[in-house]
Amino acid sequence: MPATPPAGAVHKAYIISEREQNCTMKKLLIFDFDGVIEDTFELTFNLFKDPLPTLTREEYRSWFDGNVHNAIHTKEISTVDKYIFYKKYTEGLQRMSIGKPLKRALTTLHKNSAFSIVSSSLDDALCGYLRQNNIHSLFKHVWGMEKSTSKIEKLEELITLYALPKENYWFITDTLGDIHEAHSAGIQSVAVTWGFHSRARLEQGNPVAVVDTPEELLHFFDIPNIKSDMLIG
Repeated sequence: MPATPPAGAVHKAYIISEREQNCTMKKLLIFDFDGVIEDTFELTFNLFKDPLPTLTREEYRSWFDGNVHNAIHTKEISTVDKYIFYKKYTEGLQRMSIGKPLKRALTTLHKNSAFSIVSSSLDDALCGYLRQNNIHSLFKHVWGMEKSTSKIEKLEELITLYALPKENYWFITDTLGDIHEAHSAGIQSVAVTWGFHSRARLEQGNPVAVVDTPEELLHFFDIPNIKSDMLIG
């Protein structure tokens, strides 16, 4: 009868196995959530207007020129107000549905790539949205603010976990701040214009590309658009 492996051996073997499996993937596509998967700008702006009644849309957009949590820390928002924000944010997401063009694009892209989400929002809220829209199985990792408020740290951990060539990592985002954090982590970025920031603002960060539609995202990765028969249920 084989001897029992020493403590930690199984875990180490699992990590090696996972890395070997990850290395068979052509690329890792890392998605921001708010503004990319779902446009939550109006939802989140209006929720922050409750504790900050003078907040304007342009000022709110500026929070995302860097790390949004750093911006929030400079505001007079109480712990209770933050709790109310995240509660109502979660409830708001439950009333939202992913657009069909984006769902088609994700389904198609996933055939040749691994997916993760790196977000500034709550894990449970994100996972609930992914489940209700039947796309949760596409994403191997969903890392929100509980993991870290620094996207640089989360991106660097994914680099270590997947052990792919650097050119095989892509961060898909809608904000200038995320592009800066991707640069800091050594990851290429593709910006989308259907979220929080305009094309002009996004181009200030020098992403590899800026795309206006999910179809353009498919075209960027040289994958033909597959129509509605390829949709997930």
